[in-house]
Amino acid sequence: MYDAVVIGNVCLDIIPQFKKQDAREIGQLIMPGRIAEIGETVISLGGGVPNTGINLNRFGIKTALVGKIGDDAFGQLVIELLRQQGAGLADTLISTKHTATPHTVIINPPNLDRAFLHCPGATRTFGIDDVRFDLLQEARLLHFGYPSNMPSLYPEGGEHLVEIFRRAKRLGAATSLDMAMPEPQGASGQIDWLAILPRVLPYVDIFTPSFEEILYMLDHERFSAREADHATFDHLSEDVPALASKSLASGARIVLIKCGTSGAYLRTAETLNGGGRGMPQDVSAWQGLSLIHISEPTRPY
Repeated sequence: MYDAVVIGNVCLDIIPQFKKQDAREIGQLIMPGRIAEIGETVISLGGGVPNTGINLNRFGIKTALVGKIGDDAFGQLVIELLRQQGAGLADTLISTKHTATPHTVIINPPNLDRAFLHCPGATRTFGIDDVRFDLLQEARLLHFGYPSNMPSLYPEGGEHLVEIFRRAKRLGAATSLDMAMPEPQGASGQIDWLAILPRVLPYVDIFTPSFEEILYMLDHERFSAREADHATFDHLSEDVPALASKSLASGARIVLIKCGTSGAYLRTAETLNGGGRGMPQDVSAWQGLSLIHISEPTRPY
């Protein structure tokens, strides 16, 4: 049996290594008709399932990784890389025929913002029928990574997403939800997350969005205004505590908002009893917390 079940997005990351350069934008490095010389390309596992599942396994927590890959060469590479990280880690993956393994080409030159070329592939077909509820009979934790990438969960006010967490709670597991940034011009960016999240969060013990993600989902107008002003999101600001409070008011019990290089903000509910098998037996020390971790100087609240 498994202690944790991690479901959601599995991805293969393909990362060309750029040499040091003086370019001020990516377009100066990648130009039509010209060859841009790079170093060795790094191939690694990415997505919410490997990122969380591998690290849980390293802590000695037996973890089932449940996500979709294709029956292609990239899928075989994902399986091999997972096997290198731990025996059995690839056993619960779902391989689908005639579908691409999700993969991302990450353009990450020195001193420039990254750009991503992403193929969602099999992730787009991940749905409630792929969730291994049988493994949650005794597992202590269900962690869902990046449901915003899975369009089958959007319809009817996110009913399938709600049902996944509702059933996990009925089975006695603690629940954790990690988001990915909706694509403003894509399907995920057109979803009314302000309506969906209050339906889901009452069944979520631990909610871990980034600042940009939760601002986009809960206060789209403010997000758009910041984007128009080219304001930096990568810091702890007065918005962060308000967004954490709004998430708690919607039903989440523990909220950790990730703020990039600036740090993180943790806020917990006043009462945490009844959170499932994965929660500490004595939750008193975790109740009513408001903590800031600052990894570089930033302005105070």
